[in-house]
Amino acid sequence: MKLLLIAETPVAGTVARMAQHLNAIDGMTCRHLILRNYAHNAFAPQTPVMLAQRDWRAQLATAIAEAEVVIAHNVVDSGLLAFIHSLKRPYHRYAYHLHSAPGEPPQFTFHHWAQYRWDALFAVAQGQQRFIKDAVPIANIIADSVSTSITRQADLLLPMLRSTSFRWSHKIHQDDITLLRRMTPATGIDIRDIASVFGRETVTHDELTYCLPSMRYVIDDLHSGLIHQTAFEALKVGTLVFSAADPITIDAFCEAADCPPPPVLPVTCAATTAETLCRLKGDAWRPLSEKAQAYGENYLGAARLANCMLTRIRQALL
Repeated sequence: MKLLLIAETPVAGTVARMAQHLNAIDGMTCRHLILRNYAHNAFAPQTPVMLAQRDWRAQLATAIAEAEVVIAHNVVDSGLLAFIHSLKRPYHRYAYHLHSAPGEPPQFTFHHWAQYRWDALFAVAQGQQRFIKDAVPIANIIADSVSTSITRQADLLLPMLRSTSFRWSHKIHQDDITLLRRMTPATGIDIRDIASVFGRETVTHDELTYCLPSMRYVIDDLHSGLIHQTAFEALKVGTLVFSAADPITIDAFCEAADCPPPPVLPVTCAATTAETLCRLKGDAWRPLSEKAQAYGENYLGAARLANCMLTRIRQALL
């Protein structure tokens, strides 16, 4: 199969990772094209951005002509969508892949895909599939962990300040942070945000993932019902994840990744997070950390998830 992935931005680094690992599968050729980078370069492009090239439209047209399957990832530029569809030929299969919840920049709204005919609609299997009827959940590929000798500290990382700016939700409110700190002083856990860890409010994704093995806990999301990439990256390195992901989200991920539910620490709010943290006394966290890491090794390997992704694409399009 010849597959082309098109995105306006690096889409949190996932599109380049998809291309890398899908390309490693026998019989697959996968290329990705990015229109432009994020303002803060949080996810460095792995390919030249199209807008930096004078003839980018001609290059895109050639890439589409050579592909069998074309997937637009979070594309919201109406002109780009129109150009992509003007090049569709009878041998093509076109799909739209939703990465953002409605209202989360880039400002996705349903008309971005509803005005065109797509052969399939995909959505990241972290809860986003609920926003499009009949969307096929696709599990993101999680980068394999880099071996590290970092010592794990008695820290809980808060996602108050994300690794990229302009997000629709901080996922945790300042009131939640105040409550957590008030309820957990006896635990000896240092509750930290991005600024206190790195000394600044915006960091790259690589910096964040390299830091995760040093954290005992991370809060993924207490408000939206979704689960996020950080949760899976944390599990792979044995960092325990507090998550309020709802059953719709968990079921979609398990379906897409053909796996049992991830061993997150289920909570419903900051108060239940604090209560759970207080119960994890002494070394009670260690076997849970080992369980998380084992889950990552068994189910979250990049090659395994790439094969799951390819299976879903083939089932939907071929």
